[in-house]
Amino acid sequence: MMNKSKIYNITLCLENGKLTGKRTVKFSDFNIKPPKKMGGMIVVKDDLNLVFALDAT
Repeated sequence: MMNKSKIYNITLCLENGKLTGKRTVKFSDFNIKPPKKMGGMIVVKDDLNLVFALDAT
């Protein structure tokens, strides 16, 4: 994200032929301010929850 890289450990589970995992990262880990809309009335939290599934077949 934004020309920065980080290494994270992720626990993977094998479910129905797919590797699944999830990880929470923060916008601030990459020096990004969470977006705001409508003059600050809508604010996004710093946490970004990533959920993924990779086909292992």
